[in-house]
Amino acid sequence: MLDRCREGTEVCLSHAAQFLRLVKAVHPKSGRDQLDKANRAVNMAIHYASDFALHGESDRWSAPLATFANRKGDCEDYAIAKFFALREAGFPEGDLQLVLVRIRQDHAVLAARHDDGWLLPDNRRSELMADSEASSYTPLYHRGVQLFAALYAERPQLEAEAAPAAPGDGMGRATAHLIWRFSFGSWATVISSASPCNY
Repeated sequence: MLDRCREGTEVCLSHAAQFLRLVKAVHPKSGRDQLDKANRAVNMAIHYASDFALHGESDRWSAPLATFANRKGDCEDYAIAKFFALREAGFPEGDLQLVLVRIRQDHAVLAARHDDGWLLPDNRRSELMADSEASSYTPLYHRGVQLFAALYAERPQLEAEAAPAAPGDGMGRATAHLIWRFSFGSWATVISSASPCNY
């Protein structure tokens, strides 16, 4: 869908156009400025709502365009949207990780390698946080990363998710496959059981 929007070959849905405008605003920046712009822009574009309120289920990981279509999401939806926005804007994909932690409750956040450390663009903060400042974040470890990801990647796609994310965009069902590479610093193989985040 994003390629078709860029090419102007068909009508671009408003949520896809909004996502591309965000990517366009993030693209000319670099390093920390690029991360900061993506963090603030996604945080402003999406309003927090639990998966139960949105979808009637305790946990659902949504593709970025589905989140932008709803204009609502929970912590992992923010993190996934930031991952794809930064990747589309040219940030090195290998320097982006989705991390699952506990801060009183389970929480998902994006981590981005910058200089010699990691920055956390979190939906709970407008400013970036260094991993060294994340002392209240307890990483959740599990050895079966592929098994956990398969629960989300292989489940049947719902009609609401399929409409905004056409096949081949790299933004639909493949979302889980693309972001399940965890390992940085002391937070290696960070994972959670399918617990809802409340942030």
